Amino acid sequence: MIYDLVCYAAEVSLQLLSEPVKVDDRGGDVKRHTSADSKAHVVAGKQRSSRQWDEIDCAAESTRLKDDWERLQTSRQYADIMTSRRSLPVFKRKSEILAGISCNPVTIICGETGCGKSTQIPQYVLEKEIEMGNGGSCNIICTQPRRISALGLAARVAMERNEVVGRVVGYSVRLDSCCSKFTRLLFCTTGILLRRLLSDPELEGVTHVIVDEVHERTLESDLLLLLLREHIQRTRGKIRVILMSATAETSLFSDYFQQGLGLRPELLRVQGFTFPVRELHLDDVLELTGYKVTKNSRFATNKKAKSEVMTTSASNSFDSWESRVGENSETNMEYSEATMRSLDTVDESVINYELIELLLSTVFSLEREVSDIYGPLVAVDDTSNWKPEAGSVLVFLPGMMEISKLQARLQNSKQLSAYGVEKKWVLALHGSLSSEQQKRVFVRPPRGVRKVVLATNVAETSITIDDILYVIDTGRHKEMSYDHSKGLSCLQETWVSKASCKQRAGRAGRVQPGCCLRLYSKKQFKAFDDHQLPEIQRVSLEGLCLKVKSLLQSKVQSTLSKMPTPPDPDAVIAAVQSLKDINAFDAENETLTPLGRHLTQMPVDARVGKMLVFGCMLKCLDPVLTIAASMSGRPVFFSPQDNREEARLAKLRLSGTSKSDHIALVAAYNGWITARRDGWEAEKDYCASNFLSREALASIEASREDYLNVLRELGFVPGDISSLEASSNSVRVIKAVVCAGFYPKIARVRHPEKTYVQTEGGTVPKLAAAHEVQYFTRLDGRVFLHPASVNFSAGHFESPWLVVTDMVKTSKVYARETSMVPAYSLLIFGGSISVRHERQMIVVDGWLEFEAPARIAVLIKELRKRVDALLLEKTGNPGLDISSSAVVAALLRLLETDGF
Repeated sequence: MIYDLVCYAAEVSLQLLSEPVKVDDRGGDVKRHTSADSKAHVVAGKQRSSRQWDEIDCAAESTRLKDDWERLQTSRQYADIMTSRRSLPVFKRKSEILAGISCNPVTIICGETGCGKSTQIPQYVLEKEIEMGNGGSCNIICTQPRRISALGLAARVAMERNEVVGRVVGYSVRLDSCCSKFTRLLFCTTGILLRRLLSDPELEGVTHVIVDEVHERTLESDLLLLLLREHIQRTRGKIRVILMSATAETSLFSDYFQQGLGLRPELLRVQGFTFPVRELHLDDVLELTGYKVTKNSRFATNKKAKSEVMTTSASNSFDSWESRVGENSETNMEYSEATMRSLDTVDESVINYELIELLLSTVFSLEREVSDIYGPLVAVDDTSNWKPEAGSVLVFLPGMMEISKLQARLQNSKQLSAYGVEKKWVLALHGSLSSEQQKRVFVRPPRGVRKVVLATNVAETSITIDDILYVIDTGRHKEMSYDHSKGLSCLQETWVSKASCKQRAGRAGRVQPGCCLRLYSKKQFKAFDDHQLPEIQRVSLEGLCLKVKSLLQSKVQSTLSKMPTPPDPDAVIAAVQSLKDINAFDAENETLTPLGRHLTQMPVDARVGKMLVFGCMLKCLDPVLTIAASMSGRPVFFSPQDNREEARLAKLRLSGTSKSDHIALVAAYNGWITARRDGWEAEKDYCASNFLSREALASIEASREDYLNVLRELGFVPGDISSLEASSNSVRVIKAVVCAGFYPKIARVRHPEKTYVQTEGGTVPKLAAAHEVQYFTRLDGRVFLHPASVNFSAGHFESPWLVVTDMVKTSKVYARETSMVPAYSLLIFGGSISVRHERQMIVVDGWLEFEAPARIAVLIKELRKRVDALLLEKTGNPGLDISSSAVVAALLRLLETDGF
């Protein structure tokens, strides 16, 4: 291989030195979105005209809106809707709220659960503008932290206005929007508004921005607060900003805007209304069901190995059961000795599917009865017309895996089928589902059928499933933290906060009395944190740094120090350095490079964006689009507990000889596209035989189209995509592009020392077993391949290098998605090159070592210089035609003819 490299590198270098790169002059300036054609105003995939309405248009539209509003108020069908709206607690404060918004650039509204703030306040603002004759010129944007909230609120508000979604009231979420030039109230995810700010920092035409659920402290919402504060300072309050929170802790936001603006925001509090919700803890659940946890149980602390996901707050170092009797005396009831012993034994952090099933059947059996100990589970004054069987159940679980496990158990439960629990009405609800799938949870089941919704924390706020009678709360969620010193994400299952517990319980009392059954003890609940840490203190900051640099053109560290909760300075330093490493920031002065400017326009992680750019340059865009799209959604491959080996072999088959999870994914997607052409049955059979999620594949298809459109808008993709497909079938080039995007996330393979076995033909090397192979990264030391990776079972690698695109820390550091990459990919796309003459070795970034003469380093450096120059030229002018470039031709030949 080294001999080939010497000869070929010499040939390429001589060619490049004698024949400078020739490129066409055709322009390709980056397109700038106006406020009118921004992502927040995309309808059915078409961009709306950037022409601003003139005064006559606005006047005519204002008149039409006012006439429609007056007509609606006098209509018979609106009377019932108005009665319902007036019954909400927020209606009593309507005048004060509107006066506060009118007189203050920033208004903070603290509204308790059930007060109606999310549906009513945006309407109040819209209706006031319409009544004042400003309907045609008002433009209200209401942000939500989750897509399901934006969709649900748009549908609810449109219904209350007796109109269809997409006219006056619309929504915009990633990959799905329904709005028009007539839309005056837009519900959107926070990310959609941030993307608009990138191209339209002045928010031209916007009159009001409502930031809902601001207490959740997401990275995006905190950044939006910084940008809105800067905007108010710059424009002297041209836009009215309304912050809405479900918790009483609003002093942080009030102080934040006062410090920045010199005036204190108007603060209004609205009392909530929820029906009585009875709260029972694990102590009560064990007593109610008679469920026992013995010392030999798999749910006992002494039987469970140290958990991969435990945090310090989750330890069950309780006193003996006798001490609990006194602790629970405040409930005015005594627990049985069996219950107390179970409490002393149980590991509360473990999801007990068996107990959940038993609890459901117990609750359903007691609906028409009165427990001797507890009385009625739901506090209903008049039971004569009460129909508990019409009520549904909401179960909060940590993640998709737990949802799938419980869903399978409940769907096949004979015990529950007797109470009307049917397979198709045991529904999942999490962020990876499509919009249509998420909407199913709002549909009421037929009479006599019980709906059971299994949800992650997406169901905590903003959405109301109006037939929920019972909430079962496991008290667990999955939270991502980030080790900035190692660039490593740590996925932990932890206890939720007390604030989240309150939100979860409130889901049962939105429209009727309910009951919340908590699968954690009273003592465990007291140990919970009051609030969750802000996201800015527990995630990677690379994307945030890119957005800040693009929006404010100032030093990242000083800008982020102005956030509501500033991040750790060391975390910012690490993020900035990482962006320099991938050439998004200039190495010297932290300015955006041409590549960095493009990355700010892409709705993806910076490394994924860089990979897409290289996919265009090296003419393998189609498979790279698939790989990129897979990184933003739910897993494509699934592995049933009872069929894991067959699922593993299916994925291995798809990967061929590539030793690449990414190639397996591309093959799976392409096969799905082919199978789908033969009809629904063929598609279903293909997904079943290869253990693939059709929903995930459909999500990839939608994301591919989204990313392709972005690349077109930026100028990287011409009208005919076929010109970027010449290398789409080259496994080596595809893996090299993944390496170019994700370097320096590289793992070194260490094979065991060779041993030999005697055969009839002589002594031959013994093949190593997979468990004998070890893997190391520069920052983490030894890491382990995840069983889901196709390389998990590999005992030999032709190249000792793997690019890692998904690494997570649980009990160990696991590399989940990997691809074996050739040495040439690292030599071309890696970091700085040095030569150790005495050892005849090339070293990349001080740790990737390659045996080779020093002359190789000189030749590789020359080739890299040409590649870097071409990348700079291409990112500076994306429309540049480099199809005939000698550099690209040389690079592709080098990658395609690697030594394995």
